[in-house]
Amino acid sequence: KINLRELEACAWSSKDKEQNAPNILKFTLHHRQIAVWVASEVIVAFNQKQRKANIEKFIQICEALRKLNNFNGMMEILGGLSLSKVCKTAWKSVSKKLVQSFQQMEQLFMTSNNFGNYRAELRMIEKASANMPCIPFLGLMLQDVTFIEENPDYKVYAKYPGRKLINFSKMTLLADVYRLLVHFQSIPIGINENKAWVSIQTLIQSSFIFDEKKIVDLGNQVESGALG
Repeated sequence: KINLRELEACAWSSKDKEQNAPNILKFTLHHRQIAVWVASEVIVAFNQKQRKANIEKFIQICEALRKLNNFNGMMEILGGLSLSKVCKTAWKSVSKKLVQSFQQMEQLFMTSNNFGNYRAELRMIEKASANMPCIPFLGLMLQDVTFIEENPDYKVYAKYPGRKLINFSKMTLLADVYRLLVHFQSIPIGINENKAWVSIQTLIQSSFIFDEKKIVDLGNQVESGALG
């Protein structure tokens, strides 16, 4: 779990981030690992048929994550699938129904209106039940904190000239992010988290994983026919 102190003053980007925000760093590293793993699994498949099958499987996994309200996991998979789009031939053969599902999930995380679709969904989940499990998209929480922290802690108001007063607008916005994190972290998600984590890490570590540049390069080779 992420300690609230890891969010204070954007601790995850501080000089001593390893000590100040260890759990946030683990989350963000895991996010990148999953995204490039998904894309790599598509790229290294033996042929176009297997690439298509892998793409469809990951879309189905993403659908399952949405049912579990695991938005952070969804973003990891969607990020990897977006990277894999360099394999255009394989994507053209993917089931239309699954492509439509993929596009709908992308719509959920559209950046327009400050991620308006996703934020509306998150509010709906929070209001629907006090005990509904959910794993929010951590990246957006960190983005929100970064934006809020750009504002001063104290302000001088015209009504009270010469006096520095607490910037309650800033503190209210920060409190809302903190409250959301505390709320959802307090709700059990109904699976053995440690066992699931170990299984996923073991699978990833035993797989070929490339960086984003290599994925694009290999994808272009696949499309040119240089790879199967």
